[in-house]
Amino acid sequence: NFLKMRFATKVNAAVFAATVIIAVADKSSNRDGGILSLRTRSTVVNAGTDTSRTNATKGARLEDGSPFNGSDRRSLVVDDCPTHKKVTMYKFCIEGDCDAGSYGGHRLKLDGDWLYDGYRDYLEGQCHNISAPSRVVEAWKSLTVGTEEHDTTSENDSYFATMTAEEWYSPTCATYEIELAVPHQYEAQHTLCWSASVETELGALFEYETCDQWTAPAESFVWKLKVEPADPPPPVPASCKPEKKITMYKFCIEGDCDSGAQGEHRLRLDGHWLYNGFRDYREGQCHSLDLGSKTIEAWKSLTVATEEHDNWPNSNDHYTATLENDKWYNPTCAPYEIRVAQEHTGAKTVTSCWNLSLAAMWKGVSLGAGVSSCSEWEEPAQSFIWMLQVEAV
Repeated sequence: NFLKMRFATKVNAAVFAATVIIAVADKSSNRDGGILSLRTRSTVVNAGTDTSRTNATKGARLEDGSPFNGSDRRSLVVDDCPTHKKVTMYKFCIEGDCDAGSYGGHRLKLDGDWLYDGYRDYLEGQCHNISAPSRVVEAWKSLTVGTEEHDTTSENDSYFATMTAEEWYSPTCATYEIELAVPHQYEAQHTLCWSASVETELGALFEYETCDQWTAPAESFVWKLKVEPADPPPPVPASCKPEKKITMYKFCIEGDCDSGAQGEHRLRLDGHWLYNGFRDYREGQCHSLDLGSKTIEAWKSLTVATEEHDNWPNSNDHYTATLENDKWYNPTCAPYEIRVAQEHTGAKTVTSCWNLSLAAMWKGVSLGAGVSSCSEWEEPAQSFIWMLQVEAV
């Protein structure tokens, strides 16, 4: 069984290039756990139980901090599996009583793109089949899902959640399902679970629950996602220039900024406006962008910004976040993601995190000093968030 787990080991680059060790803990057992090994070449599916402690597993601990005493060794075949995934939202469920009435009008979003125009009626207390195009998502990217709930008497409500790459991505060649729930309460945290066949090795690097053990919150929206291999992506070059191609591919508004529910923004990257005038971006949502890229030298600092339009007599608000080169640049030729957040209330603090691909980790690439992984980073509740794609030139 795939059981709730916490990645509790630190693996150096040499070990990671050959095998990733992941601790899988069953709290109801006698503290014996399974160990999944992620290998770049196919081996036996199940090599039996090994009660010995190897050097690679000496640091492995259960969620309660106790050491491992044995292992069930399995391998995950990833030789011919594309790193990109095709993600399909195939069901949308409404648990409990949301404020749109028994028939709620909803507009669903996947990876920053609306799945259809207008609103569709979905009855409360039911799951509804969704027929909409899939999205191809790279292994290192965050994945967002959400709904805008139509309201006839007040402003529409937005319910969205962002999963880090470590939350949604597995390098398995098999198809698997993720169920994600967001409670109806404003700013509540999302929860999720995974489903896969008994034969599938997920090899995830995060704490998660299987869907047969998970219960959706009683008052929540639930999205069911099918994840399967997509067409192979371009190969990672063996060598590349020191410059990077930076693409601002998503812009998110967390919380309530002062421009109203439908904010007008003009986005900036590396000191250049990405378009003329202002565009509407709704609060509480992530928005896909197709605005071109900028090439930036390795020694430069990187800036992102937005100018928020404000009606007369107030002047427009400006928000700028700057990352020094050691906080955004990595010499790897593999792509990676940076998420930059600036609070639009209070101290206007700037924070950021990185999502690295497995291709980069297999090559021994690690986070720089002072850089946070997005799996450990917490999005500020009241902030603007820029998602950046960083690629080799």
